[in-house]
This record gives sequence, C-alpha cells and structure tokens, in this order.
Amino acid sequence: MPGQQGTSEDQSIDPGIDQRLQTRRIGETLSRIEECSALYKLVSDADLWYVLRRSGLHTLLAPRNDAFTGSSIEDAEEFLNRHLLPGGIESFDLRRCKTVKNEAGEMLPVQPDGASFRIGKALLVRSDMPCTNGVIHVVDAFVSK
Repeated sequence: MPGQQGTSEDQSIDPGIDQRLQTRRIGETLSRIEECSALYKLVSDADLWYVLRRSGLHTLLAPRNDAFTGSSIEDAEEFLNRHLLPGGIESFDLRRCKTVKNEAGEMLPVQPDGASFRIGKALLVRSDMPCTNGVIHVVDAFVSK
C-alpha cells in the first residue's frame, strides 16, 4: 500500500530527521566508534565477524583502546565471547540485574558505581548505542569476574 513502506538497514535517510533510522549492525557500528578501534582491529584480524552476526540480539561490552595497552590476547574468539551478552540489554535493564551471563558462559556481577555501574571489573563509560541486532556499551577495561 502506498505510504506504508518498511524501514531497512539499507535505507538512505537524512541524519537530521530521525537518528533511530540510522541503526546499523553491531560490527558496522563498532567500526564507527574510534575509542574502540583496537577491538575492531582484533575482530577484523581474527575474522570474527560471524560471531557478531549470530542470529538474535546481542549486547557487546566494547573495551576502549587503552584497555588493550600492554595486554596480549591468546584466543580472540573466547575474548569476544566474554564481552558479548545474549539479548539486546540496555543500561536501564542492566541496572536492575545482580549478575549477567556472557556468551562464554561466565556469570558476571553487575554493581552500581557512582552515576554508572560495573559489569565485572569494567565500568560502563558510554552506553546504549542501538544496533539492528543488539546494543553496544563502551567499557573502560576488559570484562572479568
């Protein structure tokens, strides 16, 4: 019917009209976050795009570049799975959790920290970047228990 066209992730829009229509997949959104370029490089170098394209919604806890300083990552896929949560969980919902389970099967504590909160030892520094297949939160460190 005329006037009832759907919205797809390939649709061209005017950025001044509606920011929500600009959502992209997690991998493409990650490529646009400069402070997480080290994670983007890790995913690219290890060719782990399929992990970010798994079916269903996912939450990526993306460490900032400075978290990678002086660190060596032996298993890139395991590292990425420790930073992925099943489902598209926004900060509003995370605040109400005591623990979350990552894709690696680990239970991580969620604790308030001032105006923000921590997942494991990582502090959320930027949250709720919507993607067509989930959401991205930027954290200041690697996620660990």
